[in-house]
Amino acid sequence: MKLYTCFACLAAGASAVIARPIDTFDSKEGIGVDTGQIIGLPPSVQPPTGSIDLEATADGTLRIDYSVAERAYYGGVALGRAWNESRGCGNAAGVELTYRVLEPQSRPGVAKLSLVLVDGSDCAGAACATWPGITNEIYLFFTLGTDLDDASGEWRAIRRGLCGDLSPRSPFVRVPGWGAQGNGVLDGDSITGYWIGFRSFDRGEFTTGTIEVASLRCVESPDEPFDSCDAAPRSASLVEGARLAPAAAYSTDVGGYQTCEEYCAADARCVYYATDSRFNAVTSQFPSCHLFAELRAQDLEPAAAGLDEAFFVHDPAKRGVLCDVCACSGSTADCSGRNLATVPAASEFPATTLDLSDNPRLVLIGPRAFDGLDALERLTLPVGLAHISPEALRALPEGVDVSVEPGPREPGSFLFSTADAFEDKCCGLGDSVGGITFCNPVPDVPGVVDAEFKKMELDVFHELFDPLPPLMTITPDSPFLSEAAESASKCAAYCDFNEACQAFSGEILDPARPADSPYAKLCQHWASAPS
Repeated sequence: MKLYTCFACLAAGASAVIARPIDTFDSKEGIGVDTGQIIGLPPSVQPPTGSIDLEATADGTLRIDYSVAERAYYGGVALGRAWNESRGCGNAAGVELTYRVLEPQSRPGVAKLSLVLVDGSDCAGAACATWPGITNEIYLFFTLGTDLDDASGEWRAIRRGLCGDLSPRSPFVRVPGWGAQGNGVLDGDSITGYWIGFRSFDRGEFTTGTIEVASLRCVESPDEPFDSCDAAPRSASLVEGARLAPAAAYSTDVGGYQTCEEYCAADARCVYYATDSRFNAVTSQFPSCHLFAELRAQDLEPAAAGLDEAFFVHDPAKRGVLCDVCACSGSTADCSGRNLATVPAASEFPATTLDLSDNPRLVLIGPRAFDGLDALERLTLPVGLAHISPEALRALPEGVDVSVEPGPREPGSFLFSTADAFEDKCCGLGDSVGGITFCNPVPDVPGVVDAEFKKMELDVFHELFDPLPPLMTITPDSPFLSEAAESASKCAAYCDFNEACQAFSGEILDPARPADSPYAKLCQHWASAPS
């Protein structure tokens, strides 16, 4: 059995042409309640996380009074049903839960409404009709807490596409590390239960409120399309290879990673956002959404240490229109010294020159940043730029002269000069676009760069260097840079990388090893050069 969760998104409930009920909520009989027991710990370790009170109304709906707060390892309460047989929704485009808020939550924005679908396709026996707990696959969808803050009293709907997998962009996403492995895909024709939940990530006071639910149904032929499993963001572009430090975000919504685009679009300050789908209940790390109004070079982290995905916002109202924020004259758009945090959106001005120099806050340029600059011939980038998407450069007119303003720079995700180096970044030489060479995020291979060296006579070498200790000795089994011991050219390449290295010896035998040993060769570097 698998558990799929959809945390409420704001969407207008639309009437459907064809729908199949999962539950009509005309009775509370058979509905179970969970107040933190799901994680299977005794109350002394995991205290109750709140309460659920149910009341069937005369209108055939269900009133739900809830209180919830995070306590110890968990912060959710839920109610739901389970069946031995499937409530098949195999042909459905999505599921729709109709509800309204009767009493907004007492602590605005704290709790999130959730919808859980139980998929029994990989489970057999009576146990499949019980509360799934942590022994089954669990899938989640998080959104903003504003769903439970609505004071209008109007009926609304959670509408989600009936698909789910490991992708954080999926309407229903499996959280790694929780539950047994099923087939990893939500099977709509095997729905054997549902749960409606209230989730808090706040360890403060309980938040309380009341909602009313009218129906949960599978929708086969909607009058409005459901979101798809592979839906790409519409108002932003994914920035490949860029990972943003969460500490630099001005706002973080814990649990809001799947509606981060909506969250950012509603905030005028947001020009970049990042999503993090990592989940660890023990360390209280939950999938999150982070909003950024500006970035510094140090806010861009290696992929392994940063967030899952970073996005560049397209909205001209947030980026500013080219000639509104820059000086446009003749055919030149002079954006230098404007304290820009992002590239302004193109206007009807036919710019042939765009100068972005002297903008220390402009450290990331994402895809589509230069869309609309169809007449551009010259582009000057700021010296502090740490990341630029290759897609942004490929979209420029052919033959554009791209340069970086003069001054010292620390190479980020690209090199502009052959004198640059990726230094401590684990990068090889990747694609070159517009005179810029991009980081290939794999360790470089010694010997593929040009490194000039001249072979010395062995007796001269011993005379000069035998009295000196080597700067570094590398063998084929060294934990780092071991490739340098494979040949003289590779030893030379690593000597060239090390500013202190003035001479090297390569392809020499280690007297401590047998001559036929694959580890017999050494690469040694010296800090002093022969006179």
